[in-house]
Amino acid sequence: MTAVFAPSGNFVACGGMDNMLTVYDINNRDASGAAKLVNEFAGYEGFLSSCRFLSDESVVTGSGDMKIMHWDVPNKTKIQSLDGHNGDIAALSLQPQDNQVFLTGSVDRTIRLWDLRTEACQQTFWGHEADVNSLAFHPSGRNFVTCSEDKTSRLWDIRSDQEVAIDW
Repeated sequence: MTAVFAPSGNFVACGGMDNMLTVYDINNRDASGAAKLVNEFAGYEGFLSSCRFLSDESVVTGSGDMKIMHWDVPNKTKIQSLDGHNGDIAALSLQPQDNQVFLTGSVDRTIRLWDLRTEACQQTFWGHEADVNSLAFHPSGRNFVTCSEDKTSRLWDIRSDQEVAIDW
């Protein structure tokens, strides 16, 4: 359900219905010729829907158990776990200027803005009438766009804490 390259392009993280995050080193091969397994991260009680590398050594994930987890890849340790959504997390997007800040979209119909430094949700955006399945920051980091099963795309402004446009 999700796959992403590390910033260096040397690693790939992926996961899905197996409730696990798996990280591979694509520059090294095992005996069968497949990309070498770096680590597997268990601990999810639901499918893994989204993951993003913060660096080659750190990844943040969203899952069907409503949790956000921040992992140390080389040491295979959980740095932190964040709660706040009341439904499966379906999407995750990093803020372009500061990858410690990110958005999550959920089947609880909300979008939440998080900061790993405070270990808490900073803002919650309401307006969709169904699951929020996709979202992305604008390159400025001040706005973002969402898509939902309510058949709308919406543009949001973080500074004013509101929706600024809707496309039916």
